[in-house]
Amino acid sequence: MEIDKKVLNNNVLANLHFQGSPQVNHVQRLLPNLVKKKVEDLDLSMFDQKLRYDIYDALGKDHLRRGNIDQAEKAFILSENRNKLTAIGKEYYHIGMMDKAVEAFKM
Repeated sequence: MEIDKKVLNNNVLANLHFQGSPQVNHVQRLLPNLVKKKVEDLDLSMFDQKLRYDIYDALGKDHLRRGNIDQAEKAFILSENRNKLTAIGKEYYHIGMMDKAVEAFKM
Protein backbone atom coordinates (compact mmCIF):
# COMPACT_ATOMS: atom_id res chain seq x y z
CA MET A 1 0.00 0.00 0.00
CA GLU A 2 2.82 2.40 0.90
CA ILE A 3 4.64 1.59 -2.33
CA ASP A 4 1.52 2.37 -4.38
CA LYS A 5 1.28 5.83 -2.82
CA LYS A 6 4.94 6.54 -3.58
CA VAL A 7 4.56 5.40 -7.19
CA LEU A 8 1.42 7.51 -7.58
CA ASN A 9 3.11 10.59 -6.09
CA ASN A 10 6.14 10.13 -8.34
CA ASN A 11 3.91 9.79 -11.41
CA VAL A 12 1.92 12.90 -10.51
CA LEU A 13 5.09 14.92 -9.92
CA ALA A 14 6.64 13.68 -13.15
CA ASN A 15 3.49 14.57 -15.07
CA LEU A 16 3.35 18.06 -13.56
CA HIS A 17 7.02 18.60 -14.37
CA PHE A 18 6.52 17.30 -17.93
CA GLN A 19 3.55 19.55 -18.65
CA GLY A 20 5.42 22.74 -17.77
CA SER A 21 3.69 26.06 -18.21
CA PRO A 22 0.66 26.24 -20.49
CA GLN A 23 2.35 28.94 -22.54
CA VAL A 24 5.23 26.64 -23.43
CA ASN A 25 2.79 23.96 -24.56
CA HIS A 26 1.09 26.44 -26.89
CA VAL A 27 4.43 27.43 -28.37
CA GLN A 28 5.38 23.77 -28.89
CA ARG A 29 2.07 23.13 -30.66
CA LEU A 30 2.59 26.09 -32.99
CA LEU A 31 6.18 25.26 -33.82
CA PRO A 32 5.73 22.53 -36.49
CA ASN A 33 3.56 24.83 -38.58
CA LEU A 34 5.83 27.84 -38.15
CA VAL A 35 9.01 25.99 -39.09
CA LYS A 36 7.65 25.44 -42.59
CA LYS A 37 7.59 29.19 -43.26
CA LYS A 38 10.44 31.66 -43.44
CA VAL A 39 10.93 33.72 -40.30
CA GLU A 40 10.58 37.01 -42.16
CA ASP A 41 7.18 35.92 -43.56
CA LEU A 42 5.65 35.29 -40.14
CA ASP A 43 3.26 37.83 -38.66
CA LEU A 44 3.13 37.32 -34.89
CA SER A 45 1.79 40.78 -34.08
CA MET A 46 -1.35 39.29 -32.52
CA PHE A 47 0.71 37.97 -29.59
CA ASP A 48 2.05 40.02 -26.71
CA GLN A 49 5.77 40.81 -26.70
CA LYS A 50 6.84 38.11 -24.24
CA LEU A 51 5.00 35.33 -26.05
CA ARG A 52 6.28 36.60 -29.41
CA TYR A 53 9.87 36.47 -28.09
CA ASP A 54 9.26 32.96 -26.73
CA ILE A 55 7.93 31.82 -30.11
CA TYR A 56 10.84 33.34 -32.03
CA ASP A 57 13.31 31.86 -29.56
CA ALA A 58 11.79 28.36 -29.84
CA LEU A 59 11.67 28.74 -33.60
CA GLY A 60 15.33 29.73 -33.70
CA LYS A 61 16.33 26.76 -31.56
CA ASP A 62 14.41 24.42 -33.85
CA HIS A 63 15.97 25.90 -36.99
CA LEU A 64 19.41 25.64 -35.40
CA ARG A 65 18.74 22.01 -34.49
CA ARG A 66 17.79 21.33 -38.12
CA GLY A 67 20.95 23.03 -39.38
CA ASN A 68 19.16 26.02 -40.91
CA ILE A 69 21.53 28.60 -39.43
CA ASP A 70 20.32 31.53 -41.55
CA GLN A 71 16.71 31.22 -40.38
CA ALA A 72 17.84 30.57 -36.81
CA GLU A 73 19.84 33.80 -36.88
CA LYS A 74 16.80 35.77 -38.08
CA ALA A 75 14.62 34.28 -35.35
CA PHE A 76 17.17 35.07 -32.64
CA ILE A 77 17.48 38.63 -33.92
CA LEU A 78 13.72 39.04 -33.59
CA SER A 79 13.73 37.48 -30.12
CA GLU A 80 16.69 39.66 -29.12
CA ASN A 81 18.54 36.64 -27.74
CA ARG A 82 22.15 37.85 -27.66
CA ASN A 83 23.55 34.60 -26.24
CA LYS A 84 22.14 32.54 -29.09
CA LEU A 85 23.37 35.09 -31.64
CA THR A 86 26.86 34.64 -30.21
CA ALA A 87 26.44 30.87 -30.62
CA ILE A 88 25.34 31.44 -34.22
CA GLY A 89 28.46 33.56 -34.78
CA LYS A 90 30.65 30.79 -33.41
CA GLU A 91 28.90 28.27 -35.66
CA TYR A 92 29.54 30.46 -38.71
CA TYR A 93 33.18 30.82 -37.60
CA HIS A 94 33.60 27.04 -37.34
CA ILE A 95 32.29 26.47 -40.86
CA GLY A 96 34.49 29.24 -42.26
CA MET A 97 31.89 31.91 -43.05
CA MET A 98 33.74 34.80 -41.44
CA ASP A 99 31.59 37.60 -42.88
CA LYS A 100 28.40 36.11 -41.46
CA ALA A 101 30.17 35.37 -38.17
CA VAL A 102 31.14 39.03 -37.82
CA GLU A 103 27.56 40.11 -38.59
CA ALA A 104 26.17 37.73 -35.99
CA PHE A 105 28.64 38.97 -33.36
CA LYS A 106 27.67 42.59 -34.13
CA MET A 107 24.00 41.96 -33.39
